[in-house]
Amino acid sequence: ARVGLSVWPEATDGGDIASFAPLMQAFGYTATDDTALLLAVFRLRFRPWAAGPLDAVDAGMIRDLARRFPVDVNPACT
Repeated sequence: ARVGLSVWPEATDGGDIASFAPLMQAFGYTATDDTALLLAVFRLRFRPWAAGPLDAVDAGMIRDLARRFPVDVNPACT
């Protein structure tokens, strides 16, 4: 990520927890809307040291990622 080979969140400030699942879908995680599963896969990639319920840091990170790297999903292909 440091040399541009992968994406990484730049902002970790607080975000709206309620927007976590829709922002994950905007970022490309479209297979499910199960917030617990989305949080688990998000943390495996971006916060493997984190534990506990979804928090404002998770929400802030995905807000930044979805804003900078939105995925254009074609509904006909899903």
